[in-house]
Amino acid sequence: MTKRFLRWAVGIGSVVLAGGCTPGDDGTVWKWWPNQEPPPPGATLACFSPSQSPALSLDEPNAGCPCSGSAGVCVRTEYDGRPWDVALVCEGGRWQGVEDGPCAPSLPNPANPPATCLVEGQRYADGERVPDPYSCNTCFCEDGQVSVCTEIGCADPCPTGTTPGTSCAECGPTDACESVETTCLRSCSSNGDCTDPAHSLCLGGQCRNACG
Repeated sequence: MTKRFLRWAVGIGSVVLAGGCTPGDDGTVWKWWPNQEPPPPGATLACFSPSQSPALSLDEPNAGCPCSGSAGVCVRTEYDGRPWDVALVCEGGRWQGVEDGPCAPSLPNPANPPATCLVEGQRYADGERVPDPYSCNTCFCEDGQVSVCTEIGCADPCPTGTTPGTSCAECGPTDACESVETTCLRSCSSNGDCTDPAHSLCLGGQCRNACG
């Protein structure tokens, strides 16, 4: 028998119980190990929703919080120390964890493909793992944006006179940005401060490139 633990909230505190199953007065399935006392009166099973403990759905897909009239959602959370997309749907009055569902990848649109990421001279496709240009952390490329990074305390500040930012590295035929560079950009107050041809426009206080 696989050992599993669930957390029960009691008032403002909580206790951890584990084990077999028996129905509670409200129909909730209580779980604890044999020879353990049942949950104390008034205890409620910790549940998951899009805004509350969504990762719990990966271990307990039926421990959903009550819900009504809501469409399925795809929630980005963390599981086993890495980013994870969790698909939740509202069925039978409770949130349910399902496979894929609203997290199923959509078919790419050839007319508007996601932008790539340019980090430290290396180009990364949408969805690829990329190094954080400002620290030793690891992130993901999401339509040109470096996001969903690990959180190791190893910051590498930008050099004096520069600040973290993004700039379009490659413009498409319709002036849409097809590759976004994430790097330390030179600070500026006018275009005259931007001497690098690849970042010749002073936009938002940083020397950047823009399409159009």
